[in-house]
Amino acid sequence: MVINHDLTKVLTPKYAGKWVAMNEQQTKVVASAKSPKEVMEKAKRKGIKRPVITLVVKDYGFLFP
Repeated sequence: MVINHDLTKVLTPKYAGKWVAMNEQQTKVVASAKSPKEVMEKAKRKGIKRPVITLVVKDYGFLFP
């Protein structure tokens, strides 16, 4: 399985401050929500069995996602 390690195009500023669920390859956001529980439920309803869940911060400072 190939995994996307450059998330700058996937975790765009519109997701800042939200929890997101990505597909297993981390190439696409499949759901976003205010809590990890809610985003997991949304991803599962869309048929994603093993979503990758993360909180998108508003400012990474000198770090990049």
